[in-house]
Amino acid sequence: MDIDWIPNELLRSPSPSIRYRIKKEVLELDPNLSAMRKLEEEILLDPLVLKTLELFGPAGFQGSRFHTQGLRKGEEALEVSLRIFFEKRVDPDHPKLKKALDDLEAASPDFDREFHHVGGILDKFGLGGSSLIRAYLLARGGRGESKFVQGEIAKVIRTLEYVAGVETLKDVAEDYRGKLVFRPGALWPDIYHFRLLAFTKSWRNAKNFWTVVKALTNLTRLSPIPSIYLKFKSRLVAPATVYALDFSGNLHEFKEQEWAFWFERCELLGRMGILMEVPLLRKQVEALRGIVSSGAKQFRRFRKHRAWTNWSSYMGLALESDWSSKEARVRDALFRSLLILHFSGVLDRAQV
Repeated sequence: MDIDWIPNELLRSPSPSIRYRIKKEVLELDPNLSAMRKLEEEILLDPLVLKTLELFGPAGFQGSRFHTQGLRKGEEALEVSLRIFFEKRVDPDHPKLKKALDDLEAASPDFDREFHHVGGILDKFGLGGSSLIRAYLLARGGRGESKFVQGEIAKVIRTLEYVAGVETLKDVAEDYRGKLVFRPGALWPDIYHFRLLAFTKSWRNAKNFWTVVKALTNLTRLSPIPSIYLKFKSRLVAPATVYALDFSGNLHEFKEQEWAFWFERCELLGRMGILMEVPLLRKQVEALRGIVSSGAKQFRRFRKHRAWTNWSSYMGLALESDWSSKEARVRDALFRSLLILHFSGVLDRAQV
């Protein structure tokens, strides 16, 4: 069994988001085709999309948070809502999404609301933070050429230049009361560094590309990487390094949560065009191809882990609406596999 059957299999999915994204991102069909417009209309009827659209009124987003979703009504987070729109593939020109992106691009100093204190500290020390998250959201919404986003891309490249030169973790971190903290002047990537580069193009010259490859090669060599904190006065602040601590791992041994983390990270690295340039990552892509070409049995063991079905700033990959169905769970995992194989150049689109 080969892998070229996967797109046609997934095009029978009941999820309009999966069908749209395969046609747009893998088959590269014109989004202005009538069939594509019809799928966009179906996406707007998705129950989660409908529920999320209710959070956006004429004055903009009605939740009270930026990054972290609260538990009560009124404590919804803008980033989580945008993540749902982007993953479900709501058209960025939809009036409510466009208004949200307009407001984010013209953000007031307190745009991040509850996250500002932590996010501002991380921004100050070059370790990601509010500004980097804002730049990623704008880039994913199709606004990657804005001056603000370009400034954040430059910071990301400087961070990866630093990482490319790291020999050991001792260059980066030191012990503080039993925990690792960054040494003064150290830079380190979190998941938003990769999110921003994945959805922008302007950084992709030869010099930057090979800097990023060297940095990722270093990160795979140093993996698994322990959590490292920023020491700010007497406080320890944690960067958003979720998904960016362990670039190693044996896919054949992954559990459902580990698959979700790996799919999230490797899709980003695939969009950046570097997966096949980093030896360990290339082996993982080859392992993925072997797994799906032999029937994707690992995915049939999935149940309903919150890393897939619970939407937050870091989680939420399930585009199928009914995860009580084993077939739905397999389709979602196959869809993520397909994206990685496509962006790695492994899938032969001419044979699809």
